[in-house]
Amino acid sequence: MLDIFNLHNELIKAACTSGNENGIARVIASYARLLCDEVTTDVLGNLICHKKGRGKRIMCAAHMDAIGLMVRYIDEQGFVRVYPIGGHYPYELLNTRVRAKTVSGIVRLSKASANMGKTGKEIGYDDIYVDIGAANKAEAQKHLNIGDTLLFEGQARKLGSARVMAPYADDLIGCVMLLCALEQAQKSQNDVWAVFTVQEELGCRGAKTSAYAIDPDIAVAVDVTTAGDCPSENERYNPLELGAGPALKIVDSTVYCSQGVNTLLEKIAQAEGIPVQKEILRGGGTDTGEIILSRDGVASTCISVVTRNIHMPVEIYDTDDIRHGARLLAALLRAKF
Repeated sequence: MLDIFNLHNELIKAACTSGNENGIARVIASYARLLCDEVTTDVLGNLICHKKGRGKRIMCAAHMDAIGLMVRYIDEQGFVRVYPIGGHYPYELLNTRVRAKTVSGIVRLSKASANMGKTGKEIGYDDIYVDIGAANKAEAQKHLNIGDTLLFEGQARKLGSARVMAPYADDLIGCVMLLCALEQAQKSQNDVWAVFTVQEELGCRGAKTSAYAIDPDIAVAVDVTTAGDCPSENERYNPLELGAGPALKIVDSTVYCSQGVNTLLEKIAQAEGIPVQKEILRGGGTDTGEIILSRDGVASTCISVVTRNIHMPVEIYDTDDIRHGARLLAALLRAKF
């Protein structure tokens, strides 16, 4: 049986930024080949895993790309200016440790910007830089060049019995859940297509092309969503809690999910004794928003992992929610329609 914590750590070590997912795809494929009949890669780099069956064509999607930074300039002193890959607030990156293939560094605020009194959302990408400890430009270029990418440094760490703090819960933990569901759904008679998508953080591009190619009857994305059970969020208007089960998405800023698929998942959850929550996300979106619009429309929803500190190197989730989510998704894949 796949181990959630260890598998997530393995994927973190292989994490890749959007548009450069080959490394993480190889690791996921090594597991998927043991669980599916065919594993292929399309033009964009989506990892498409097919478990053949005569029933309904079910597509499940979890994005394997990660947010990060791209090198756009190296000055004569060896300091690195960066371009965002995915959604960041620059002020939240300050003092964050980052890594590339052969070097680590830290994100800092320039003295000029600090002297101007810039704080919070006033801070832009021109105000920050990455210090990799290089003595000059030539030394820096031994490790980094224009277009190279940087990722959050760190690994998954256990917090108590069930909770984990890690970079890239979004959405590597969704990839873990999907692999666990495939492991549990070995006897499914449905035609199952598990897609580990690319470029979700750049606009759900991989989901759009893979959904068009697969043309599923129904689809379920797996992603993270914002927890409301901590002081940094508004608990009054967001009831989602860590450890209370996966969340069934109703709506976000890009999609109104299929009521029929959500009702089906609720019935399965009730029959299997799986706790679920309901998600209304005021901002943001997932692969669901593109899948649901594919061709003449696909009945789609999203199973969300409630997570704190999304898009930061210290995301926190509860492994019980992953276990429950995998059971729910596996039961859907086995269901007779």
